Amino acid sequence: MKTRHIFILAIVLVLLIAGVVFQQLQKPAELTTEEYAPLDLSFDSAQVAKLQIGKGSGDTDNPFFLFAVIKSDPGPAWSIPDFSGARADQNKIDQFLKEIREAKGELRANDPSLFSDFAVDKDQAFQVILSDKDWKSLLTFYIGAKRAGASGLFVRQEGSNTVYMTHANLLGLMGFYGDTETEKPAMDYWAALDLVKPEDAGKVERLKTTRMNGREIAAASVTREADPADNTKKRWKYLRADLPFALDAEKVRQFLSSIPNWKASKALDPKAKDYGFAKPHWQMKLGLEGGEEIVLTAGAEDEESNAVYMQVSREPVVFQLPRYYFQNFDIDDSKFFVDNPLSIEPEKTVKLIVHADANEFSLTPKEKKWDSLVGYLNDLKTLTVTKLLFSSEDQKKVKAQGRHWLEIQMEGASPVLLDIGNMISEQTKEYAARKRDGTEPFAIPEFVFKRFFENLDRLAEPKSNTS
Repeated sequence: MKTRHIFILAIVLVLLIAGVVFQQLQKPAELTTEEYAPLDLSFDSAQVAKLQIGKGSGDTDNPFFLFAVIKSDPGPAWSIPDFSGARADQNKIDQFLKEIREAKGELRANDPSLFSDFAVDKDQAFQVILSDKDWKSLLTFYIGAKRAGASGLFVRQEGSNTVYMTHANLLGLMGFYGDTETEKPAMDYWAALDLVKPEDAGKVERLKTTRMNGREIAAASVTREADPADNTKKRWKYLRADLPFALDAEKVRQFLSSIPNWKASKALDPKAKDYGFAKPHWQMKLGLEGGEEIVLTAGAEDEESNAVYMQVSREPVVFQLPRYYFQNFDIDDSKFFVDNPLSIEPEKTVKLIVHADANEFSLTPKEKKWDSLVGYLNDLKTLTVTKLLFSSEDQKKVKAQGRHWLEIQMEGASPVLLDIGNMISEQTKEYAARKRDGTEPFAIPEFVFKRFFENLDRLAEPKSNTS
């Protein structure tokens, strides 16, 4: 390459570099990076007893605070005084304080005349004040109402002229995702959404659910009592005597262990409107050790959000609970029935009668059995109860000695007679069923019905059977 060409290319390169440098110099102050440095927003988390969040100011000395979150004295519990005294979410407070302590960023300015460029003066910024139990300030800092790109924020500590740009998720952990210059964080973001405190899960000794659609119906009712066989232990038992199958204590424990996951989608102002608690349709009572009782009451349904309004006896706010989740603990006693509720043991089955329309099979498996018969007995172990039937209309769908019924007798036990009635509805695909002993009727799924009463040719004794 000729010297002349090299000289021209060098001039072009110098011009390009000069253009880039000039462009950088033209960036506004809020986008210019000067140097990297820690924010040094230090404080003792254990001393924090009050968290105040504000926006702008009424005047220089009296900032306008949106709300405060206060820790009880003594005790670790936090509350939101301006939101009906709602219990605050400890995890959200801990995460926010941790984010403040660990925040790092880039130095952007050290001149009060530039505060307005970053929106970190008192009239524009979000203000965060952390105080101790005596309301002495531990830390005060400002978050600019003007963002730096998609995730950047400008931050200034009280009494300092230094402005930093940080990507710490401070606004996000304040529950704020909107336009920083026009919107304000909502105080309900800080409210705890647990319907029942997680630590109470292991204290429940009584559970009762009641449905109140026209009349009160005790749907589920279990309690812990001293075990007659060992008074140093306790056992779970039903409070009613008309249930068709035995209780599985482990299923009760599993249900109660889910209490920490009973979370609402939103906390609401109890005075905002009528939530329908004057005419509730469901209620659950949880009796705790020591005599305390927690009452959960379901009011009206919010069609727009597909949710149920929920009131909890010791909580000052109203909760909004997704309808699909409400169904998870709108339970009846069948939730706790043992697996294999008919107590089927193929090797101990003395008698089996299967009646399906015009077909009837009378069998004595202890004397004669074959593989398909043993398979059918194992199928009987899969009896699944989806719910108890409380409405008289549903209960009428099953009658004694109808089209489908079973008689089962185990060794050393009385016969069990089980009647299966009609389908309850095409939507649920469930059949009405009842033991012929006067206990509560119940529903079984369609697959169980088919397993019991279809393909009954397998019950016919094989001609070659010699067992």
